[in-house]
Amino acid sequence: MDRNQWARWTEIPTEQLAARILLPSVLDEVLFSGIFLLADSPAQSQRYLNSVHEALTRGGCMTHRVHARSLVDGDAKLVLSQLKVPQRFDATFAPETSAISFADAARGNCDQTTHPLVLAIDEADLLLRCTSGEGVLRMLKATRDAINLVPYRMGRLLILGTLVSLQGAKKMTFDRRAAFYGAMCMQIVSDFY
Repeated sequence: MDRNQWARWTEIPTEQLAARILLPSVLDEVLFSGIFLLADSPAQSQRYLNSVHEALTRGGCMTHRVHARSLVDGDAKLVLSQLKVPQRFDATFAPETSAISFADAARGNCDQTTHPLVLAIDEADLLLRCTSGEGVLRMLKATRDAINLVPYRMGRLLILGTLVSLQGAKKMTFDRRAAFYGAMCMQIVSDFY
């Protein structure tokens, strides 16, 4: 299957993607299921994600970046809990001896803001190559659902991942068994980067 045959396939420049995340229209609600961007190479993936990260940060969005390899090679919960998610909420519900998890910090931040909290994952298709990686994807989806499905919550969690293989893109968003089945898959505009 070649890239041009995919029905949900679109190409999107950095500034347009950032604008759609920061000020979504009714038609952009699908973006909060997850956005996966197919790159031609890891270098293109990094350049594009750097640019999106800068545009979202300028727009007031909290964006955190992690490489998929660190989620597979290490303890994913530990790596995610070590992200510097500012705690804009009262954490008195958490016992003093326990660290606040990424999910708790993300939920608290999304309760206090109207901008999305973006978790950007470099080369997210690496997570599909092992059982522990697929578990990480399911954990992220569960966290996303726990935050985004609460009625009237303005802040949301957005998972933004780059993919460097066409097979990974197909498995991530088109396989019914995948954690992010049905998520938006877009191609990085090749002449833009």
